[in-house]
Amino acid sequence: MNDDFKKFRSKIIAHAVIESVIAGLSAGLIVVAALLLPLTLTGITVNAGIYVGAGLGMFVIVGGLTFVLIRPTEKRIARRVDTELAMHEKVQTLVAFSSSNEPMAVIQRDDANSRLAAAGTKKIKFKRAWQCSVASVVAVGLFAGAVTVAALGGKPEDTQAADNYTYTRLRNLVGTVQNSSLDEAPKAIVLEQLNLVIESVYDVEKQEGIPLTYDERVTIVSQAVVNIDAAIDTVVTGEPIGNSMYELCVDLTLYELGIHIRALSGGTAYSTMAAWNIVLDDDNFNSYDAATVAKAISEYAAQMVVALSASSVSADDALYTILAGLASELGDAANTPAAADDASDAKAAILSAARDAVGKYAPPLRLELQAQSADRQLDWTIYNELQEIFGIADEDMPDIGEVYEDTVPGQEGDDGKEDEDDPSGGGAGRGDALYGSDSLIYDYTTGEQVQYGEVFDRYNSIIVSLINDGRIDEKYIEMINAYLNALAQAREEEEQ
Repeated sequence: MNDDFKKFRSKIIAHAVIESVIAGLSAGLIVVAALLLPLTLTGITVNAGIYVGAGLGMFVIVGGLTFVLIRPTEKRIARRVDTELAMHEKVQTLVAFSSSNEPMAVIQRDDANSRLAAAGTKKIKFKRAWQCSVASVVAVGLFAGAVTVAALGGKPEDTQAADNYTYTRLRNLVGTVQNSSLDEAPKAIVLEQLNLVIESVYDVEKQEGIPLTYDERVTIVSQAVVNIDAAIDTVVTGEPIGNSMYELCVDLTLYELGIHIRALSGGTAYSTMAAWNIVLDDDNFNSYDAATVAKAISEYAAQMVVALSASSVSADDALYTILAGLASELGDAANTPAAADDASDAKAAILSAARDAVGKYAPPLRLELQAQSADRQLDWTIYNELQEIFGIADEDMPDIGEVYEDTVPGQEGDDGKEDEDDPSGGGAGRGDALYGSDSLIYDYTTGEQVQYGEVFDRYNSIIVSLINDGRIDEKYIEMINAYLNALAQAREEEEQ
């Protein structure tokens, strides 16, 4: 086969490759558009690699299949050249008898070669030019449209204007806040935020809504609910105080009390305090002398003071004041002088004073938690109402924190099991063990119950730093040090 025919073959093969690439690219772009457009319109987000993989896969499949179907064999090339150059099958004869040395075959080859050399390859044009053009335009158009829709945010802009009903619902929400028992300072902030929402969506003078896109409505509502939540958080102090008690207190009763306080559950917190009165019954301390009982109560109070200080809540907060008052009076109870020289009378006096302290502070504790629960419920009412009024999807609303449950480990309702073994394993002031070699403490870094000996040094350093920073009143420091020393001694006994 001479060089002139090879030039024709190379050009026709190149055309076939280009046509196959165009077909593959067109198919790949169409597939990507077919995936991107409906997923974007429905708000579904997938990894970009899926689009790339689908496009490349379709490119390889369609491009390869196209080349296989139109692949230019020598016979096909010869037939096409004959047709394009009107050579009346001379090229096909050249190919068919390319290896023959017969005189007639040689004469025909020479004649065909001379005609090919004279004609050149310029007359060989794209055989499927218009098909390739149409496929390219359609594919690029669909792909560009899908990308444009995705870049604009997917769903077509839903511009809406608030109607009179929307305005009425917003005003009713303002009225709900005005009539609530929320403290005046945060209430003023909440009302200010709600009025800003109204001004942003409704022209009161014209009595007509302001057209807003979905994203604009999301921005207005998100800013409002975040600021409202921050304002209400200043008076909902049960969550940080309860978390601190839950994480730092070894005593089982305080640990449970912390769970109920952070859940803002006045009823169960009150019940826990009532249970402490049962613990303070004389019969539970038959085997202990007055000094041991005083020490246990003092340590209980010290744990509470440490947890309050670690919560970072202001000392003039109502809930802080209630719990600090309870801790102070329990500390005083531990130092109650005996009414008589008899040891049993001294112990009875200590227990009586401790019971009086618990009975005094349990009711205000319940009332304060109920008030804070109402404030938190108001926060969620505003959140849910604004979301519903403006039709905002859950995933577009900001996260304003979690809602705590008040179920304690080992009680019915925790994981749906009854009579589960209590993971605390006893603890100071409960059962037969004041410290309990099997006592556990919550490790907030792992979220698990561990032997308090494993975290004692770390928690001790936290408490020492709070003392050094002046965060703990001096009148409690001696009591706290005694408590830490008792824990250290109990840990040493366990390790022996």
